[in-house]
Amino acid sequence: MSTESSNEKQNDGQDKTKINVSIPAHVINGQYANLMINNFSKEEFILDFALVQPHTSSATVNSRVILSPRNAKKLMSLLSNHVAEYEKQCGPITDDPSSGPVSFSFN
Repeated sequence: MSTESSNEKQNDGQDKTKINVSIPAHVINGQYANLMINNFSKEEFILDFALVQPHTSSATVNSRVILSPRNAKKLMSLLSNHVAEYEKQCGPITDDPSSGPVSFSFN
């Protein structure tokens, strides 16, 4: 997992290796999730992303991501930085469920 947008991975201060990343057609649209379940063991973190339909009491996991502890920590840092940047540009994110409907913006 890399936090560099140039798709380059730095090997502990040594030379850089370019990594070409492709996204298969069946993955490119992504999956919407409104629930995440997190589990971990000594060797890995397991993130299950699920969709809870309105007026139901069940959820369907539509994606599972398994990370090493090191990459889980990198993900946490990356998300923290991106959330901070989002709030700087768009205002604070609240946990208030009565904050109204979701508005979409297209960049």
